Amino acid sequence: MNNKIQIKQKTNSSPWSNDYVVIEFDKNKLQPIVDKLAKECNGKSFSSSYQYNSIVESVLKQNIDNTIKNKNPIYKALFKMLEEQKPKAAAWHNGHAAAIRVLDSIIAYSTPGFIEAKIYHDIYG
Repeated sequence: MNNKIQIKQKTNSSPWSNDYVVIEFDKNKLQPIVDKLAKECNGKSFSSSYQYNSIVESVLKQNIDNTIKNKNPIYKALFKMLEEQKPKAAAWHNGHAAAIRVLDSIIAYSTPGFIEAKIYHDIYG
């Protein structure tokens, strides 16, 4: 079994640039965070995804060094591991599924240009 996970990360925020770096993470080191995310989100009866935000953000804050400027690669690695481990018929309230939805949103909002594009879409459709 491969205990490494590779994430491609853009090194230039220009939409016309194809400059990437491959970052490799050890799955064994990320697994405790994945387990904690799934456990903390599991069994809640929230009706909206955003209600899981504080739970996921708390776990991330406790387990990821806050001095790291760009946390996107580690968020993507956690997202990928959660997807790999999510049960096939996972319900909406499943801990893996809930954590995946929140991480997906965090990754999107931290992508350069996403907020501007969302505001434009909200105003002009």
